Amino acid sequence: MLSEPDFALVQRTPLFEGLAPEVTRAFVGDARAALFETRTLLFSQGDPADSVFVVLAGQVRLFTLTADGRESILEFIAPGQSFAEAAMFGSGRLPVNAEAAPGTRLVRIPARAILAGIDADAALARKMMDSLARRQRRLIGLISGLKLRSPGQRLAAALLALSAVDFGPTTVHLGVTKAGLASHIGITPESLSRAMARLRDVGVTCQGQKITIADVAALRRYREDQDAEPEAKTET
Repeated sequence: MLSEPDFALVQRTPLFEGLAPEVTRAFVGDARAALFETRTLLFSQGDPADSVFVVLAGQVRLFTLTADGRESILEFIAPGQSFAEAAMFGSGRLPVNAEAAPGTRLVRIPARAILAGIDADAALARKMMDSLARRQRRLIGLISGLKLRSPGQRLAAALLALSAVDFGPTTVHLGVTKAGLASHIGITPESLSRAMARLRDVGVTCQGQKITIADVAALRRYREDQDAEPEAKTET
């Protein structure tokens, strides 16, 4: 069974937020946390959408493959976030690939339990649809915001999304190559290197895939600074 801290994290995810704990426990059932010590493909595009996943620790990346086999990263899933729920309500097939970074812990919740609960309770269905709508609006906002930001601000936004704290110092482990990160935020690897150099001025340092942020609040201010690198906001 999930530990109490693990269950509390599941309860706080947007999908289950607002539900009574006993309702969430009924959905979770006897699901257990799984630890992935190495990089692991969780599912591939086109697989049946028979589960909802919640990240408890670590990171999962969602990606698609281009016609020439290159990866296009769509989203990084951090602790306290769920994924694969939209496909469960839609086509029943997963539209993306998902890969867990080394050290990731997550819980897999069977979709059948959630779908049965929704069939029995229209109010529950509305709450979950509201949750999915909020997530969609957030993703649309992130995509729209990228086009208005400089490469440095795009990188700052990506690092903040991976950060587990709101203030003070923190360390972020990318769990992806720098080329993959560049693809995710819509810039070239060369622009990513220049952006990383710019972020040193706000206390961000890089050592391999380990990123140290000296002041999360300062990085957030940089992300929102409308005058930051005005000459570089045309890259898409």
